Amino acid sequence: MNYLIAAQTDIGSTRPANEDSVCIKRGHFGDMPVVLAAVCDGMGGLDKGGLASSTVVKTLSRWYDEKLPAFLNGPDWERIKRSLEELAEKLNRQISSFGESTRTRLGTTLCAMLIIGSEYELINIGDSRAYLISNGARQLTKDQTFIQRELDRGTITPEQARTHPKRNMLLQCIGASKQTVPEMSFGSIRSGEAYLLCTDGFRHFISNDELFSAFGRTDAPLTEDGIRDDINRVITLVMQRGEKDNITAVVVRAV
Repeated sequence: MNYLIAAQTDIGSTRPANEDSVCIKRGHFGDMPVVLAAVCDGMGGLDKGGLASSTVVKTLSRWYDEKLPAFLNGPDWERIKRSLEELAEKLNRQISSFGESTRTRLGTTLCAMLIIGSEYELINIGDSRAYLISNGARQLTKDQTFIQRELDRGTITPEQARTHPKRNMLLQCIGASKQTVPEMSFGSIRSGEAYLLCTDGFRHFISNDELFSAFGRTDAPLTEDGIRDDINRVITLVMQRGEKDNITAVVVRAV
């Protein structure tokens, strides 16, 4: 199994700074590909949200280089899961402590996918998302938001959720939560599947059917440049439809 990977981030049409961050790491352990992809949506205004999101991706990158190799023999997915959960909590304390010391409020979402061979672990905190693109587009993560909680409880309808005054309220956020409880999930990958990780600016104004149309093509030779062009076309489309937030996406395709 090999992987084509492409990413793009855009400041959007009205924001003064891009508070999103993105990370891609790739290597091999023996004949197994090892990929880390992550997106973070920082909050706090101007450089503060960008500081939070960039801190997370830089720390994840170091974890990939320094900690992950010890877990690759096997691989030991249970130790990987615990290590990622511990890393998220450490980052939450670190960013929260910085905010308290500087009297600022900042934080970031995290959606990351670690691939070893043909298996993966997802970690999600906040409302950035991961999708599987295969015979349609299916959301793999669940938003850690007030709206998602109330939808699960049946207290609001999907129609009400679209205009609810608390539709942007996060229940989990690295740096702004007393304690982070990451959503973790494990799965296997088949050749031809694509995985999309994105911040909320990328998916507000696009349907699952349109995501599949953009990234589910198998009728033409695929390249990383071509996938990046597909991402850019979606970014242009959602901006034309009124998206004002920062916009970031990573696509990982198994070939």
